[in-house]
Amino acid sequence: MLVEPEIILQAPAPYLLAGIADTLAKWYEASVLVSNPDSPVVPYLARTALNIARGLKDLLLSDSADVLAEQRQGVLTEKFIAVVDAIIAGGGLIGGLGERFTRVAAAHSVHNGMTVLPQTHEILHGIKVAYGILVQVALQKDQAEFELLLRFYRELQLPTSLRDLNIDIANRGQIDAMIAHTLRAKETIHLMPMEITPDVLFRAMETIEQAAGHQA
Repeated sequence: MLVEPEIILQAPAPYLLAGIADTLAKWYEASVLVSNPDSPVVPYLARTALNIARGLKDLLLSDSADVLAEQRQGVLTEKFIAVVDAIIAGGGLIGGLGERFTRVAAAHSVHNGMTVLPQTHEILHGIKVAYGILVQVALQKDQAEFELLLRFYRELQLPTSLRDLNIDIANRGQIDAMIAHTLRAKETIHLMPMEITPDVLFRAMETIEQAAGHQA
């Protein structure tokens, strides 16, 4: 694959932001899959892929805000190139090396659930996945990681609530449709190490709305 950073530098900023969020999900979803006690023995290459995902997470958390600013200024730097390489090469490498152990879990299922709502159709894939990461971390009840992500999302202006995605949590018809689609039998949210019922998923989303100052 040939990547020309100058083209990405000049591309619409939302695409880079969405790429950052989608790549961030690599760590959160892979770490769940690799540590799942119901999984068979995890191959060496999958553990290697998980280490790469951890490094990508650290890079994105530390450098994304600077890189987005550099894009707005039209300045090509080594830091910008590193983040682009992380998104395109690093993200692909993780899935290639780790295969089913390092692909998708709850965050992408939540994205899939949102696709039943017409008002989300114009929202980029990675932006919806960003919200899915919050849901996954809320399901895991990892408060420290949840607060870390909220700070990061606010800095980058990623969605920190359903309202940011044009979804009203008080509209139970739409929320129930989203939840039902998220929890289809074939969805990878069921690879999470806990039973996730519609009520459990709703409470996780409610936790996010409360943290953002919105109530059902």
